[in-house]
Amino acid sequence: MSKADVARGYGNTPSTSALVEKRTLDKQVLVDWLSATFDFVKIEKISKNLYELKHDHNLQALLYMLGYTGSMAILKDGPGRYGYAHSITIGEHIELYYGSERAKNKHGNYTMQLEMNGKACREYENHLNGNFQKLKKFLISFDHTQFTRVDYAIDDFSATEFNIYDLTRIIESGHYVSAFKDVNMWRGLRNKTDMTINKGYTVQFGNRGSNMLVIYDKLLEQLDKEGKKANVDTWYRYEMRFVKEKARVVIENYITAVEEDDSQLFMTFASELLYTLLDLKIPSNNKQKTRWKTREDWLNFLEAVSKVDLKVRRRIESTIEQKKKYIKRSYDKFFATLWIALEKDETNLQKLLKEMLKDGISKIDDKALATINNYRRDHNLETVEDITDFIDMLDELDGDDEDD
Repeated sequence: MSKADVARGYGNTPSTSALVEKRTLDKQVLVDWLSATFDFVKIEKISKNLYELKHDHNLQALLYMLGYTGSMAILKDGPGRYGYAHSITIGEHIELYYGSERAKNKHGNYTMQLEMNGKACREYENHLNGNFQKLKKFLISFDHTQFTRVDYAIDDFSATEFNIYDLTRIIESGHYVSAFKDVNMWRGLRNKTDMTINKGYTVQFGNRGSNMLVIYDKLLEQLDKEGKKANVDTWYRYEMRFVKEKARVVIENYITAVEEDDSQLFMTFASELLYTLLDLKIPSNNKQKTRWKTREDWLNFLEAVSKVDLKVRRRIESTIEQKKKYIKRSYDKFFATLWIALEKDETNLQKLLKEMLKDGISKIDDKALATINNYRRDHNLETVEDITDFIDMLDELDGDDEDD
């Protein structure tokens, strides 16, 4: 049993089907959110709540940077958000929003907003052959680009240097120095007959909508939110969130470090940045806490972070794999009931399944096709260009059945 298990109140953590591959490294660093607004893509207002993108070199370059290799002519508009009238989805999760009078910048130009949440960032790296250094450098090369938010996540899979459950005592004792005035701590518990289970643990420095540092037990979050089980015993996450001017400064440092192909340079910067946000102290008689010595376990953790290889990428579970687990968990009884009921009528059962497949194929949109192709790339299969080919395959099966 690990120290982290003792802190959580756990017995041995089961290790079943993997959420992610077994970690061979103690730590990793991820870009976990990126959003920006810019006006280098030309947008024309056609009528009220109707806008049109100019299919020029700038739009083509942006789409290429985001991993889109198809024709601009087949791009499809989706519903808007955040006051924008339209959207374009790249792959499954990357969103581009445009078309809004309120979104004009001070230069009088219509802006577009890029939003990449955690899932989009992982898709970008794993399935779209994305390069954050090139993307950020591309975006920042235009004069009016504003980064609205960037998150960097440090994942710790060992708790060798520091156990986040010690934060409760440290914070409540006031033995720390932080750039943030407000601190919120949350711990969820579930009582059972023979034991109490920890459902979650989070320490949040700062407030939503501003720069933040959030430290939490990621493993418990996954277990509680999605019922997933990972083949790791410990998964602590340190999430550094930066907005507006601070986001741009951090991104500029990221570009400089990675452009020089110096992973440790950036990780040293990230480690120092975390140190600036939170310094855990050993109390002394000095009235100025800033002069107290830093805890040795915290210094050891920061040093370990500075040695992380920024190029190491995390493997993610594909959406198809998630759907397979969901169907197995949610519809196993339904399909078993159907199969038993129609056991003596196999022809009708096959007919029903083919009809369902045909109807389902006709409903597959670009986002669903992206989900399919992400899975096929993971398994070294050819990507699907024309979904109607699979309807033809079902028709051929019908023909075979009739021949029989």
